[in-house]
Amino acid sequence: MRDIVAQALESAAETREDAEDADDDRDPEAFGPPQFALVGCGEAGIDRANVGVQSPSRDRYSFEFDVTTVAVGAPSSLDSDRADVCVPVETDDRSAVESSDLSADDAALESRLETVDVAVVTAHLSAPETAELTAAAADCLPSDATVVAAVSVPESVPATDRFSAGFERVAGAADTVVPLDFAHLRSGFDAAFEDSTDADDPPVRSLADGLVRELTTDCFEVIQAPLSAPVNVVRLYDLLDTGGIALAYRGVGTRDDVAAELLDHAVAHRLCDGDRSTADGGLGVCRFGEAFTLREYQDLFGTAADRFGTAVEPDRWVHAGNATTGLGEECRVTILLTGVEPSSLRFFDLADDGAGAERPPETYR
Repeated sequence: MRDIVAQALESAAETREDAEDADDDRDPEAFGPPQFALVGCGEAGIDRANVGVQSPSRDRYSFEFDVTTVAVGAPSSLDSDRADVCVPVETDDRSAVESSDLSADDAALESRLETVDVAVVTAHLSAPETAELTAAAADCLPSDATVVAAVSVPESVPATDRFSAGFERVAGAADTVVPLDFAHLRSGFDAAFEDSTDADDPPVRSLADGLVRELTTDCFEVIQAPLSAPVNVVRLYDLLDTGGIALAYRGVGTRDDVAAELLDHAVAHRLCDGDRSTADGGLGVCRFGEAFTLREYQDLFGTAADRFGTAVEPDRWVHAGNATTGLGEECRVTILLTGVEPSSLRFFDLADDGAGAERPPETYR
């Protein structure tokens, strides 16, 4: 118990020191709960944002705090009844997309986004135009906002410089980019596709939508909601503000052997392939279906760094945990490894060698 108290006091001291080093020009009267936004770009991204927030589906988002929803895309895909803010942009109008200033002629968008502190921007990068649209939307958010882009990538991507440039623009506009590679989702979550053959069929899209929903919920609630095992918010913001490319892992298990079962399942169920040995930061969020013990929590994250084989320094790991009654007897863990080398991604910096061939997926276990 003495060690636990000492750790808590040390953490509180670090938080105070970090706060003292923060910008002294901030208006103390303006301090309050963080403002969140969920931005869907393109048809698939808009569907994720709309279905997640407004649909009567049992899988919809269920935040207990305000989240501004924004839909950015072709006019035919927008519905003002299903998003707080709609921004009509023809994605085939490259000049409009590349302007990176979607809010210039939309006072409503500017006013709704100028106070956003944390945003998740989501899209399915099926074409270079969608990547450019996503980057432009992320650029419209306040410069001091923490922006996480959760973007899915099709199994077959165009082997062109323009697609690579579009993905690079997304990585440059967002603070942290979490790719969901359809090729790896199909192999890593094969049980979900036993009766499916089409790479871009609804089961794959449905899985990606659900995973984005989980990632969004974790990103928002780890900052806003009261947690059973609270996070060091200063470290969390610093991690996500400098995350770069992040590999996501998602493990599900029971209470029998929390650390081994959850982490083994997470390693086998990563959302994108990449060289995790290049990571320089880590975020872990665990959810238990009922109250959990401090020992379970410590065992889980005490072995996470070793299990994932990273060289991440201890002060670059951020952990949080909460009880989520909807999980029943299950437990779930989400691990983000940030700062991963982009060149290790299957679809990054593809070059057409004349045959239009892609690099094969690499495996890092």
